[in-house]
Amino acid sequence: MKNILLLPNTTKDPGLAHTRRGADILHRAGARVYLPDDRAGGACLPGYTALTPYPACFGGMDAAAVFGGDGTLLEAAAEASLPGVDVPLLGVNLGAVGFMCGVEKDEMEQLLPLLVSGVYQVEKRMMIDVAVTRGGRAVFTGAALNDAVVYKGEITKTIRMDVTLDGGGLSAFSGDGLIIATPTGSTAYSMAAGGPIIEPGAGCIVLTPICAHTLYAKSHILNPEGVIGVRISGHGQKAPYLSIDGHDGVSLEQGDIVTVTRSARVTRLIRLGEKTFYQRISQKLSSY
Repeated sequence: MKNILLLPNTTKDPGLAHTRRGADILHRAGARVYLPDDRAGGACLPGYTALTPYPACFGGMDAAAVFGGDGTLLEAAAEASLPGVDVPLLGVNLGAVGFMCGVEKDEMEQLLPLLVSGVYQVEKRMMIDVAVTRGGRAVFTGAALNDAVVYKGEITKTIRMDVTLDGGGLSAFSGDGLIIATPTGSTAYSMAAGGPIIEPGAGCIVLTPICAHTLYAKSHILNPEGVIGVRISGHGQKAPYLSIDGHDGVSLEQGDIVTVTRSARVTRLIRLGEKTFYQRISQKLSSY
């Protein structure tokens, strides 16, 4: 019998209506169903749903079903990819796009039983490690599945960045910021900023400038084994920021160096059904 952890976004699923429906489908298919105790929110849960503490809830799980959108899935990936955890994730889309999610809410009855029977594929998605060095001292470290974004702190000002690869000069420009994305993140902010769409299984890192004030600042697709450095060489009165997978990581100062490398961690995403990557692109991104 499979142990399935349910991770709901209580904002997108008030009262856990969709999560409880998913729990019932999985239970009837023969799974043991678990829910983090901090996500119950006073909802009336079926008696077969076991509560477990978060984030220790990942221990002993065969898979986790995430009820929300891409943001909820990114949050779960941060815990599920930790060393010694390595739990595959299935996203159930309750949001607008949900590009990384494998199931729409109206597909649950059809597809969720496959999670119990094991009729699914697992895609390994590369991640990046991100560090900020200030005066030779590390002041921040983190890992991202989608992207690390350096962005300006003032509406009317730009920031100047010197970008290096393996210690050698790559680019220098002023603009609103820079997106450093994995193949998974290529269809998120990077694509919206004019970057390329990259297949999830490709081994690379893409750099996409945001509103660069130069004719020559274009996206770069880089070998993932390189060391990317971004030095903040100038900014306005308000400090720029570093965001990791949509969350603010740290306020940056002039002279700070953001270093990005391929992570040893990976996120495993479950795919149910037979839709290809390009079919999902057509479905999700052409109709939004």
